[in-house]
Amino acid sequence: MYVAFHQQLMLYERDRICSCGACSSVNNLQLKFISHYGAIVERTIYSHFQLMGSDVTLVHKLLKNNIDEDEYLLFSDNSLDKSNKNGIPEWAELHAETVTYNGIGEVKYKYASLSPLRKQVPKLMPRREFEAIEKPIQVSISINADIKKIYALLIDINRKPEWMNGLKKVKFKPNRVLRVGTSHDCVLPLNTLHFETIDNVRVDDKFIYTEYSEDSMVFPAFYQRFILKRTDKGSVKLSVEIHYKGTFIKEAMLRLSMKNVLKSSLKKLKRICEKSA
Repeated sequence: MYVAFHQQLMLYERDRICSCGACSSVNNLQLKFISHYGAIVERTIYSHFQLMGSDVTLVHKLLKNNIDEDEYLLFSDNSLDKSNKNGIPEWAELHAETVTYNGIGEVKYKYASLSPLRKQVPKLMPRREFEAIEKPIQVSISINADIKKIYALLIDINRKPEWMNGLKKVKFKPNRVLRVGTSHDCVLPLNTLHFETIDNVRVDDKFIYTEYSEDSMVFPAFYQRFILKRTDKGSVKLSVEIHYKGTFIKEAMLRLSMKNVLKSSLKKLKRICEKSA
């Protein structure tokens, strides 16, 4: 559990899209395990099942202890007496401590640092990399709105049909957090494009967001890159680049249709952003 937890934090820190305070600090999360054996009382209060009793209270109090570690495995003496001590792994070096709580008294426990497990957290698999071509399809527009608000609308999959011309609907897993590696399907009148988020870069006054679309019945595989940059005049320049590689016919189809679609889509996006500015 510990290894999987920290691997997921590494993945999210590398691939996250959202830049809010909660998401940008998620990599600081830590994990503690408390093990205690005792009596409990089961109660249902307003349809909510709860565990109550002095031993339940003690488990919570054990989080306030004398351990000079951020991540650890703690066993109360009651827990160790009832468990198979031979099942404790070799890396877990147990240290004995005592703590006193008001209304409870002296409590003895043993703990082991979880830091040895950090070495077991595997490195992340490399993600798909952006491949540029010399002459991509390019369209840009100037928007008088906050760059963060434009970016938030741009990456909001739910709102994509509001501004993307010709897009009927978007299919995606609604409870999944948007990050690099997540995917969604854009349903068009004659075709469905499967997109994967592959890049997200935020540097001072410049945001870059990139999606990759697999080869489809009509279009070749292509990268769709959105570049947001603040200008000296206080506005934001939004540029879209389409980098593609496929058969001559599919490339011709993409060039023929995509530029006009992008122009009209960016005008819609501009109206929405400036209206809410």
